[in-house]
Amino acid sequence: MQRDLQITPRRLEYTREKEGELFTSLMAIANRKQEEMKEMIVETLSSMKEQLLEDAANLEFTGNYEAPWIKEPRQAGFPCCGFIEIFFLLLRKILAIFTELYNKGHKKHINA
Repeated sequence: MQRDLQITPRRLEYTREKEGELFTSLMAIANRKQEEMKEMIVETLSSMKEQLLEDAANLEFTGNYEAPWIKEPRQAGFPCCGFIEIFFLLLRKILAIFTELYNKGHKKHINA
């Protein structure tokens, strides 16, 4: 019992020390990974910028989208429809970006 009372504070101190080292190590890894992800996002967005602008310029508005919040009959060429179609174009591109980022990250994880 007396021995345990003497050793326990040392064990606690050792545990605190190792916990601090582990925390510092994990924070360094997290910061490095955050920078890697930021670089991947910037790289992906810059590579898709021209394509996105081209796709938006070539988008043909079909006018097939209904806006449920508008009670009046829709007129041809109503701006809301164009907005919705551009919104869906952007959603598809964002999904492509996240898919590409996931694949890059997944490949890095597998090769690491």
